[in-house]
Amino acid sequence: MQPDPKRVRTIALAALLLLAAIATAIVGLFDHEERQSIAQLAGKDVPAAAGRLARKYPLRPENCPDAWQLDEYHLLAGALAAVERLNTSIIEHAVEAAVVRAAVLAGLPVPDFSIGPGQIRPSTAAAAVRKIGSAEPEATQLATGRPQIALELLSECASLDWGVAVLKMLSPPRLAAAGEFSREAVMDLAGKYNSQFTAASNEAVVANYLYRELTYQVFQEYKFLLRP
Repeated sequence: MQPDPKRVRTIALAALLLLAAIATAIVGLFDHEERQSIAQLAGKDVPAAAGRLARKYPLRPENCPDAWQLDEYHLLAGALAAVERLNTSIIEHAVEAAVVRAAVLAGLPVPDFSIGPGQIRPSTAAAAVRKIGSAEPEATQLATGRPQIALELLSECASLDWGVAVLKMLSPPRLAAAGEFSREAVMDLAGKYNSQFTAASNEAVVANYLYRELTYQVFQEYKFLLRP
């Protein structure tokens, strides 16, 4: 008796999905352990944790020639994305991407939650483009519709320009002409980006400070690694 081809294909697909799920779980476990290790180190030695984080999530401008510049905004956007990745597992990123792509494919409204390497909401990205206007180079390259914005936020390269757009929206006018960002400027922007500037508890104050300090140290690591 010949096996049913449709049943064979179904079993093969199910087996592949099972293997993919197992592989994802294993990778997710290793990722979780490494991120936990870095987070614990950050509580004791922020510069050392920043060094490990910069090596775990290296910036590679050559992979994104149309998106990357080595200016302060791009380096800070990369540092913020690295810190956000520390707080978000690869499984969470995979789920976010699946939800967004499924919504776009089905023609449904894209959920407005934080997504992508920089953990940016589509509504925040859209507001950034509206505020910085067409005078900024990032605004002329980025999408305008919510579905397209959400898909770009998932992209390794395009999400950097979105991060820059959000940072420029949050920046005081004098910062753009300041040249190199001061520690105070980086800490201020990181706090605004993280939306935790007004903390409600001592624990939140500590978490917010650590987030900003870690961002600054990763920013410094990237400057050292990428600039001659």
